Amino acid sequence: MTVSPTSQAFLDRFAAVQCDLPGADLPWLAKIRGDALKRFGSVGIPSTRVEEWKYTSLKALDALDLEGVAAPAGSVTAADLPKAVADGTRLVFVDGRYDESLSTIMPAIAGLTVASLADSLTAEPDLLADRLADQGDELPMLALNGAFVEDGFVIKLDADTQVETPIEILHWDSAGSASTVRQPRNIIIAGEGSLATILEIHIGAGPSEQFFNGATADKASRIRHYRVQAQGEGSVHVNTIRARVSADAAYESFILAVGGSVARDEVHVGLVEARASTNLNGVYLGTGNQVIDSTTVIRHDAPDTVSNELYKGVLDGSARAVFQGNIRVEKGADGSDGRLSNRTMLLSDDSEIDTKPQLEIYADEVQCAHGATAGQLDETALFYLRSRGIAEDAARHMLVEAFLGEVVDGVEDETLSELLRARIADWLKVAQISAGTPR
Repeated sequence: MTVSPTSQAFLDRFAAVQCDLPGADLPWLAKIRGDALKRFGSVGIPSTRVEEWKYTSLKALDALDLEGVAAPAGSVTAADLPKAVADGTRLVFVDGRYDESLSTIMPAIAGLTVASLADSLTAEPDLLADRLADQGDELPMLALNGAFVEDGFVIKLDADTQVETPIEILHWDSAGSASTVRQPRNIIIAGEGSLATILEIHIGAGPSEQFFNGATADKASRIRHYRVQAQGEGSVHVNTIRARVSADAAYESFILAVGGSVARDEVHVGLVEARASTNLNGVYLGTGNQVIDSTTVIRHDAPDTVSNELYKGVLDGSARAVFQGNIRVEKGADGSDGRLSNRTMLLSDDSEIDTKPQLEIYADEVQCAHGATAGQLDETALFYLRSRGIAEDAARHMLVEAFLGEVVDGVEDETLSELLRARIADWLKVAQISAGTPR
């Protein structure tokens, strides 16, 4: 098979950087990388001819310099970095590399291990081998990540370990002028009866030509996983999460996507044992010419499993969003309950949503529902607010915040809920919400 020039650039890049990647001296990891590179090379960057990528093009990668060695990290001080959680452990990655001097590891909590992937490859390589080998045959971008496996975080929770304060992961882009490539791999291992909240923030100092292709592997007990994607203009952001949820355990995800020129978040959850559950929630906010893709796959592989999913978005300008949500109830997963909803508010004539909610049911006695809607601001509600002396811009902002409130209200942690609301408010200030007649 002949791959595209961009795909070939990645293959050529691997030869240039493989000796500098973390764990380059580990034979088992070299084999994993080689296998992943071969898998990626057989299909290359997915095109819009691939059904799962029908609505999202990665042509923006063609304009980036992908063959050179990654640029060194920029100069960053603690004062440059936002801090979402006042107390607790925080790992900081600057331009894709873990920075110990900017990170904070709180005094040891029994049963909790938090470290960078690069350090873990030295300290506990046997812990990571099986998890790094899971590349996902059907996911070429995950295979690409597996070939390069740069840095990332490793969080390990022993059985019955309860961590109340959120663990913060900050990915900071110093906005250098050169094109850069980041391909971190994150691993979460949660023992039976454990509980933790993880907050990932992806943000930068300004516009940048960056390609971020991340992945997270999660064996969940009770994990609450929040991601804020606010990368700079010019960035291409692709992230894949794969979670396997065992009996009586739960994986909860919330993704706020506001950044990048092209952004795609994939979440794949397998409910592999009876009474496993998952809640997937998300908010996507787009303006200008942004493309924001939210793709989710939930597999009910065992009986009496439960999934709930709610994604809402607001689009202005010429922004376009994609939502692909799939709930698959496998044979034998009787008694499963799956709910999926996608709702989008279009604020201009040029904004667009391509939505594809799906149910596949191969079991009996299940309760499943799915739906999608797209619409505009409620003109009656807008008139009501304006008739009471509220300026039009403020009234529009109030209606947008109320529309998104249903998703954010589900966040139990008050600190994180306030963070998400503040991010949404910041977007509303900058987005220049259309003042003309809504679509």
